[in-house]
Amino acid sequence: MIPFKKHLFNNKNIPVKFSIFYLFTGIFGILSLDKFIKVFFQYNNVSEQGPLTIGLLFFILMGLIVFIILNHMQKVIKRIDKSYNDLKERDKQRLIPYEFALNNSVDAIYWFTLDAKFIYVNEAACEMLGYTQEEFLEMNLEDMDPQFTRETAIKRMIDIKNTKDWRLETTQKKKDNSIFPVEVSGHAFKHNGVDYICAFGRDMTQRINDRNRITSINQELQKSLEEKNILLKEIHHRVKNNMEIISSLLS
Repeated sequence: MIPFKKHLFNNKNIPVKFSIFYLFTGIFGILSLDKFIKVFFQYNNVSEQGPLTIGLLFFILMGLIVFIILNHMQKVIKRIDKSYNDLKERDKQRLIPYEFALNNSVDAIYWFTLDAKFIYVNEAACEMLGYTQEEFLEMNLEDMDPQFTRETAIKRMIDIKNTKDWRLETTQKKKDNSIFPVEVSGHAFKHNGVDYICAFGRDMTQRINDRNRITSINQELQKSLEEKNILLKEIHHRVKNNMEIISSLLS
């Protein structure tokens, strides 16, 4: 029964289906009209076959007209569908390089609405935070950054919109609840008259570790230099004393 319904109500052969429906409706109408006319004209001299013939010709003609109109409409709809699908395919092909660039970016890329809701993330963002794209689309900024609340997240979107080259070092929370440092930059853009925020995030863990390592090495070098200076001063002092003793003995 279900396959029959699917076949009946699909969009194929619309003119044929409407014509068949109109034909059955017309036959029923002809029979009803014929009965009525027979009763109405039973005392007149009008031929009983006249109304039936006229009605039959009328409904056949109307069925033909409806078929022609619907057939033309179906052809127009097919042309529109083809043009629309061709346009979608061209747009898809045109967007492939941009999608490749976004998805293969080293940095995480997030798109937000002004109420701090995710509307797009690239693959780097998913890998960095451990969420899927579908999970991101159900999240807000404060779900990723523990430093924000609902109110402050919206305020931050407004700040980014009104600030050129906005940047911030903050922390973000992964799906496993681990916290890590990130550097974030954000820019506002408009699409179809609506404002959005595009943010770029970069994991700062390695950079901070390298920075701390360099700082530690510099501190150790500084300490070593200070110790060497002390040792040199001590050696100089002892050499000076020894030279004075030798000089006094020689004199």
